[in-house]
Amino acid sequence: MKNNYNFKEMETLVKFHCRSYHQLKRSIQVQGLVGEIKEESTVYALAYILTIDDVLHSLDADEYRIIAHDFLESSPKNWWMEFYAKTTYYRLKGRSMQAFLNCLHG
Repeated sequence: MKNNYNFKEMETLVKFHCRSYHQLKRSIQVQGLVGEIKEESTVYALAYILTIDDVLHSLDADEYRIIAHDFLESSPKNWWMEFYAKTTYYRLKGRSMQAFLNCLHG
């Protein structure tokens, strides 16, 4: 697995994992409501969801804030302006994405 991703590649990978995380969570919720839980696929989905949850819990406060606001939640475009200067935000965003992917891809 490639370890030296550039900023855009990291952003693409984190977006992919966060979208997959949300889609799988919704899918499991719908399956539970309908009562059509397929055991094998649900086990893999739950394992992925729990893995992402563990990765998110392993991040420090700034890393989690950035991943949550930029990839997991519907936050305003410039939400970071009340917390960070522009250069600090982008430096921390790169570090946050790297930490997320290092935990996930190890």
